[in-house]
Amino acid sequence: MSDREELRAQVLAWCKKHDGGRLCVWWPAGSTTGDGSQPILAIRWDTGGLSEIGVFYDEADAEKAQFICDVFNDALERLAPSEVDYFGTRTYIEVQP
Repeated sequence: MSDREELRAQVLAWCKKHDGGRLCVWWPAGSTTGDGSQPILAIRWDTGGLSEIGVFYDEADAEKAQFICDVFNDALERLAPSEVDYFGTRTYIEVQP
């Protein structure tokens, strides 16, 4: 098995085990733009739950954090492509080596 195939298998297993989790920037409830709230890097599960990974200390860091999320989520999708239906059910597309 090549390194890429091994990585793809690990990513697919992680996604399935962790409910399709994708990185996101989450804001504390009740926060508004410019109020000095601290953005939170989190994993958003397909079922709608969140798990916090870490807090950024400056609201301005949210843009950088969102870029990290976009790159990570794009890599997940390239390694373990999926489709999400209207009801939020994720189905993984088989990738040929």
